[in-house]
Amino acid sequence: MQVLTATESPMYITPIPLLKEFYSNKLHEQVKQIQLENGFRFEVGGFCEHGPFNQLINELVVSEQVDLIVMGTRGANSLLDSVFGTTTASFIKAALCPVLAVPAGTRLLGLKKIAYASDFANEDEIFLKQLFHFAAPFGSEINIVNVNTGAHQHHAIDEHLLQHIAGQYPNNRFSVAKVKATNVAAGLRTFVNENNINLLAVSIHERSVVEDFFHKSLTKQLALNLTTPLLSLPEKPYKLQNVTLLQSIKTIVD
Repeated sequence: MQVLTATESPMYITPIPLLKEFYSNKLHEQVKQIQLENGFRFEVGGFCEHGPFNQLINELVVSEQVDLIVMGTRGANSLLDSVFGTTTASFIKAALCPVLAVPAGTRLLGLKKIAYASDFANEDEIFLKQLFHFAAPFGSEINIVNVNTGAHQHHAIDEHLLQHIAGQYPNNRFSVAKVKATNVAAGLRTFVNENNINLLAVSIHERSVVEDFFHKSLTKQLALNLTTPLLSLPEKPYKLQNVTLLQSIKTIVD
C-alpha cells in the first residue's frame, strides 16, 4: 500500500521555476531526514507539483496506487480558512481513497478502538469493507455508532451484512451502539470521549450521517473541530486497500 501525505495550503499560484527548484530541494532534504530518523524501515518519496489541489492529489493517488492519504488540519484560524474552508475538509469530499485527517498537536498512540458513525439508513457495505480492511493489521475494536436525535425515522443495521464482513476479519472485535442526543455532533463527541476512541471513521457520500452532522458542511466541521483523528471512507474508492503495506503503518504506529 502507498501512503501519501499532503500539506494544507488552499491557494494555487503559478510557480516560478527557481522557486519550484528551491522547494523541491527542501522536500528531498526532508525525505532523507525522515528516512534517517526511522532507520530506513520504509520507503519515502517526494513530489513537488503545481496545479489544482484536489485534481492533482487524486491524479497522484491513481498513478502511484495510493491507498491512504494522511493530512493535517489546523482549523479555521484565518480569514482564508473561514472563506474557503481548509484544504483537508475540501479534499475529503473529493478523494478517491480513504483520508486520515490528523488534528494539530495530536499523538496517534495506537488504534485500539475505532468508532464508525452510521445512520443505518444507507448502504454501509462498501464503507464497512474499507474500515475492516484498514483496521485488520491493528487488531482494532470497531464500534459502530448510531446517534438517534428523533429527527429522522429509525433504521436497523443489516446484521447479516455486518456478520459477513466481520467474519472475514476474525482479529477485529466489533459492537453496535445506539446513542440518544440532541444532535449528531454532540452524540458522537460524547461517545468518542467516554469510550477512549482513538479514531473516528465516517462515510463520505451524498446522503449520509455526514450531512446531518455538518449541516451545510459536515466534513468541514469534523475536520476543523474534532480533536480525534478522522478517517473518511469514500463511496467510490478507486481500489480497496492492500493489507501488506498497511502492516508497515502498524510498525510505525506501534
